[in-house]
Amino acid sequence: MLTPQIVGRRSRLDGGPSQDGTAGVNDPESRREAYRAAWIDRFATHGPTNAQSTVLDLGCGMGFFTPALADRFGGPVRGVDSHQYYIDRANVIARNDAVEYICGRAEQLPTLDHTFDLVLLFKVLRHMSAEQQTAATVEIARVLRPGGRVLIHEHFADRYPCPTWQRYFPRADELVRNEHVSLGETVERFTTAGITYRTLDVQTKRLSGSLSDELERLNPTKISCYGNDDAEIEQGFNALRQAADEERARHDAPGSEPPPVTRTNDLLVLELPE
Repeated sequence: MLTPQIVGRRSRLDGGPSQDGTAGVNDPESRREAYRAAWIDRFATHGPTNAQSTVLDLGCGMGFFTPALADRFGGPVRGVDSHQYYIDRANVIARNDAVEYICGRAEQLPTLDHTFDLVLLFKVLRHMSAEQQTAATVEIARVLRPGGRVLIHEHFADRYPCPTWQRYFPRADELVRNEHVSLGETVERFTTAGITYRTLDVQTKRLSGSLSDELERLNPTKISCYGNDDAEIEQGFNALRQAADEERARHDAPGSEPPPVTRTNDLLVLELPE
C-alpha cells in the first residue's frame, strides 16, 4: 500500500485566524461565507490556471460550493449528486448561469469522456463502499482531461486528526475513525486508475481558544450520536472539565495563555498525466 509523503504543509498555531477563515466571525451566515471563501481559495491554489476551466463538483449536495467554483474557475461547472432532493434544492438555492445540476452516481457519471479540468470530492468518499470508490476512480479518470486535477477533502482514517473532545469519549473516537477512508488506500485506488499523487496540502484549523472554550462549544446531543450512553457522556464531560480546570490553573499568571485547540484539515491533490 502506498504511503504518500506530505509535501505541502501550511500551519497556523499562533492563536490567530484559523485557516478556514471563520475565527472571530460570530454571525452564522457570515461564518458560512468565510468558510466557503477560504476553501475556494485553497482549491484555486491547486486547481487549473486557465481562465475557463470545466469543473465537476461530485457529491455537490445542495450546491454549497458549486456556484463559487463557477465564479472562480470560469466554468462551466456540473454538480452531480445521487440524491434527487439535493439536486432539486440546488436548482432553487444555488443557481448560476454557468452551473448545471444533474442527479447521478459517481460509479456511472452522466458525462462524456475527457470533459473536466478539475474534479472536486468534498467529504464524499466516506459515504461510499470500497467497491463504489474503486468504480468511481475509473469513472473520474474517464471524464478528466489529460493534465486535469482531482481535489479530495477527507479526514483520512490513517491520518485522522483526533479532535480534542474525542480523547475524552473513546467510543466516539473509534466509531468516527471507522467511518473514514484511508489516505493510502485512496491514493492506491486512483493510481491504479491512472491518476497520480501530486501533493497533500495540510492546514491547521483553530477550533477553540482553550479547553474551557472547547467545553462550552461541545454539544452533548452530537456526542450521543456516536454511540456513547449517558454514563459515558457524563464521565467524558467530567474528565474534560477537570482537564480544563487544570489548564486554567497552569495559565493563571498574567500574560500566560493556554494553547488553542486545533485540528488539521487535509486536501489531497491528484493529477491525470498528459
